[in-house]
Amino acid sequence: MLTWPTAGETISETAENVHWWALQHFRYVEDAVRWKDDPDLKGDERWEKDSELLEDLEARGLVEGDCDAFAKMCWMAMRRLSAPARLVFCQLFGGGYHLVCEAEGWIMDNRQRGIMSRDELAQNHGYTWISKSGYLPGEQWTTAY
Repeated sequence: MLTWPTAGETISETAENVHWWALQHFRYVEDAVRWKDDPDLKGDERWEKDSELLEDLEARGLVEGDCDAFAKMCWMAMRRLSAPARLVFCQLFGGGYHLVCEAEGWIMDNRQRGIMSRDELAQNHGYTWISKSGYLPGEQWTTAY
């Protein structure tokens, strides 16, 4: 049976708990490999549906995917804890695009071993914030920051 992360006393503690939990239940696999025969694969990209992530977690205790699978895992775990979280689309230094989960300025990112502040990732790791989802499901994506 899958054990979900627990809430902390602060949003940063909750984000840290969720990030650590997600790292333990995630294995990076490029979409082109994971979904190679799937008709929903567009180019080299396919975002998992929430139901697919839950199915993998419940059946295997593990999600295989790329950054969007990790970000959505974190987003779903934060929502289960009634903690505010949203998805943020960014560009990496040197090119390439990336998706992370943000909770009040704290970023959960499969490329990092712990949570980091949005400002730290921008200043020290070259992340450029492009767009963000709303905190509530179904809210429109907007230009980031």
